[in-house]
Amino acid sequence: MKECGVEGVDGELSSDINAEMEQEKIMLRQELQQSSALVESLRMEVQDLETQLQADHDESRQTIDNLEDKLSQTQSRYSGLEQELRQKDEEMKYTQEQSVLQKTTLQQQITDRDVEIDKLRNQVMSKKLSTASESELETRLHQLTENLIEKQTTTVFVGEEDGMRHRPNLPSFLKESPTDPEFARKVKRAANTIDRFSIRLGVFLRRYPIARVFVIIYMLLLHLWTMIVLLTYQPEMHGSEHSHMPVPLDHVPKDLPT
Repeated sequence: MKECGVEGVDGELSSDINAEMEQEKIMLRQELQQSSALVESLRMEVQDLETQLQADHDESRQTIDNLEDKLSQTQSRYSGLEQELRQKDEEMKYTQEQSVLQKTTLQQQITDRDVEIDKLRNQVMSKKLSTASESELETRLHQLTENLIEKQTTTVFVGEEDGMRHRPNLPSFLKESPTDPEFARKVKRAANTIDRFSIRLGVFLRRYPIARVFVIIYMLLLHLWTMIVLLTYQPEMHGSEHSHMPVPLDHVPKDLPT
């Protein structure tokens, strides 16, 4: 009886152990399946990340190449502009030196002429010469005066040219182009002519103060005359006078309705 009881207990224990092992095997299998699914999901995510990373790398590489090309073009353009600017500076320096040299030469010639004119004038004033000598001196004085006026005119012209060289460049829309129509060319030429005339007028007014005084007086008189005309002007009322005039009897119709 005892042996039968022991065998029964052992059978129950082994069946319980087998059931637990089977259940544990099922749980392990489920965990393994979950782990496999997780690993597969992670592998797919890694592949997606690698693909995205490669695409980002390619896009970044393309962007870097484009930026390098733009940088190279900008550097090339900057080098060309820098060289052109250096050349313009050299030309401007040379022009300024030539202008200063011409001005100095003309001023020296004018000074020499002034000295000679003063000497001749002193000779005329201090000495009593014969008629022929006086006539010769007057002729000489007249020639020197004309030469002085000519030199002053040349100096003014050089000053105008210097002012035109140093004036700011015209806007791009005022520069003539072969592709411009005829009307646009005429307009641009007129604008350039007005610009040159204004520069010459400015140089002339700056060199001759008396001209500035006359211009100021002329502007004041013009404004004063305009104010007087505006204050004293009375418009004629033709319409109102005509409306209040009596109608002649000859123009009244005879057959009026009663």
